[in-house]
Amino acid sequence: MSISEASKLAHVNLFFKKKQCRNRLDIIVVTKTTNSTIN
Repeated sequence: MSISEASKLAHVNLFFKKKQCRNRLDIIVVTKTTNSTIN
């Protein structure tokens, strides 16, 4: 594997990790807002 391929893979992994974290945060925010509207 060349250096450029490795860096591309690392970049893609970082990108997906960031997306997953953002999705989790969105889910937390949504659940909090729905809970507050119900209560």
